[in-house]
Amino acid sequence: SNTSYYDRINNQVVDYSTLIPASFIAQSFHPLYPHYPAHAVFAQTQTVTAQEFRVQSANPDSNFKWIGGGYASLAKQTMFENIFDPDFSAIIQTVFNQTVLQKYGMDVIQPGNIIYDARHIAKDKQVAGFGEVSYKMFDNLTFTVGGRYSKMIVALQSTQTGPFNGGITTNTSG
Repeated sequence: SNTSYYDRINNQVVDYSTLIPASFIAQSFHPLYPHYPAHAVFAQTQTVTAQEFRVQSANPDSNFKWIGGGYASLAKQTMFENIFDPDFSAIIQTVFNQTVLQKYGMDVIQPGNIIYDARHIAKDKQVAGFGEVSYKMFDNLTFTVGGRYSKMIVALQSTQTGPFNGGITTNTSG
């Protein structure tokens, strides 16, 4: 039997000070905003629990050997991202002479001047069974047959919103 558990947390802040202007105004720098402060915050988690068990023949010298077993796992992964941009409304107004709402049909999310909010949750469950039998007919000839059957169920929930996304999108599967 083998049991394992994996738990990971990964948080990071990424500088988007050139990406956001390049994406929205087609230039990575605007002279009125020389210290553009956009950044993204990512929060990711991943957990996996797995269990495998097996039984096998006990005599290593036997001509007939067998093994059988099962496997099960449960995994969950989350990813959250927010892009914070305190100057987004001002630079859109300056460059396009429109508000964010007028230009993109959606305003900046408050509090926090968030221009993109994403939430993704993925879960998967797997169960499997396996087996193998071998028969040693001669010293240099062994007949072996085996197989594995598995079933996996995957579910995903995903929501993004904000002017960087072009509005609200939601996806659910599984």
